[in-house]
Amino acid sequence: MTPATVPFAITAWWKPLRPASPFDPSHGLAGASPLFVALRHFLALYEGEFVVRVGDLHLRFDLRPDLSTVFEDLPGVLTALAADTAAAEELYFFEQGTDVAFLLERKGEVVTIRFRRGLTAGWEFDDLPEGPLAVAAGQFIGEWVLLARRVLQALVALEPGLDGDDSYRRYRGQLDLAEAAAGGEQR
Repeated sequence: MTPATVPFAITAWWKPLRPASPFDPSHGLAGASPLFVALRHFLALYEGEFVVRVGDLHLRFDLRPDLSTVFEDLPGVLTALAADTAAAEELYFFEQGTDVAFLLERKGEVVTIRFRRGLTAGWEFDDLPEGPLAVAAGQFIGEWVLLARRVLQALVALEPGLDGDDSYRRYRGQLDLAEAAAGGEQR
C-alpha cells in the first residue's frame, strides 16, 4: 500500500549582500573545483534563503552557509533517489545552528523523509516530526533540480565560461540524469 503523500516545494530568493564579503579564491580553496569556487564567490556576494515546504512544515535555510553544505552532494543524492533505494540517502545541513539531516528513501513513486536533529540544531527545528513524511518522488527530485539549476545559472552569470568546465558539466549532467530517471522534463 502506497502511503498518502504531502505536497513538496522549494522556494528561494537572494539579493546582493551589502557590503559584500571579501572573496579570495586562493584563500582556503586550493584544490576545489571551479564550480565550488564559483559557489563560494556567489555566497560572498549574495544573501538570501531557501524554504523547503513538506506538507504544512516550512523549513527555512540561510543561503549562506546552508546551501554550501549540501550543494556538492545534491546531484549524487538525487541520482540515487531516481530509483528505489536499498538504504537511506542523506542531505545533511551540518552548519551549527542548523544541524539537520534529511534521511531519504524511495520506494516506487514515493520518497519518504525522516528528519534527524543534531545537538547544535536551532530552535526553529524543534518541532520536526518524529515519523516519516511521504512525498511524490518526481516532485521531490524536480524541486531540488530546479533550485540547483537556478543556482547554476547565477554562477554562470557571475563566472562566464564556467559552463564549459568539467565540474559544471558533470554536475549538470547528474541533475539531468536524476530528473530524466524520475520522469521529469529537463529545464
